[in-house]
Amino acid sequence: AVIGASAIDHDGALLDFDFREVKVAQAIIANARHVILVSDQTKFERTAPVRIGHLSQVNTFITDRCEIASVRKICQETEVQLIETSPA
Repeated sequence: AVIGASAIDHDGALLDFDFREVKVAQAIIANARHVILVSDQTKFERTAPVRIGHLSQVNTFITDRCEIASVRKICQETEVQLIETSPA
């Protein structure tokens, strides 16, 4: 299943603005066999009030570029496959 997030905090928190969308994303994470998070680099510069979950809960993270060392570390330590479409 594929999910998105409005913001990704440097501690790995996945955030959004809409409580209803958060509930759907949480249900997807809880029930999918494989969770893919798709996001662009601008999401690292944003914040949002409602927490979806944590980056460690997804299996694959696809982004154009990830320059945040803490996010890279989370992916490595929790075996989240990080795919960059336009690496730096």
